[in-house]
Amino acid sequence: MINNIEENFHFDQILAHAMDERGMNAVQLASLTGLSSGAISRYLAGDRQPTVYSIQQIAKALGVSADYLVGIDPVLAPPKKSGDPEEIILLNAFSKVSEDDRAVLWALLRKYMTPHDRALLEALNQDNESGAV
Repeated sequence: MINNIEENFHFDQILAHAMDERGMNAVQLASLTGLSSGAISRYLAGDRQPTVYSIQQIAKALGVSADYLVGIDPVLAPPKKSGDPEEIILLNAFSKVSEDDRAVLWALLRKYMTPHDRALLEALNQDNESGAV
């Protein structure tokens, strides 16, 4: 059974996908984890498998579970909320703006979103439009 897990374990692909979804590159991930950018690059190339410690650090930086990174949990969860006071203030203020102002804010924020975020926003907008009919 262990051989089967090792054969199907593609940390490089899972890591690349998670980084793409979070809009993060190897240098940024290295900075957040304390690992070298060379180590991250070797993980991405499939030249090296991470230690348990490295998996924990990467999972924390990406806001995913270690189970996701090693292929046990197939679901990439949304980033964990930090409870940062600035985020709370922004969310509170956003909840009070008009629909027109929301459209302006979303237009400004689009350039900072990952492709996954943009797709989620588009899906939410389509759900809202179909529900408003």
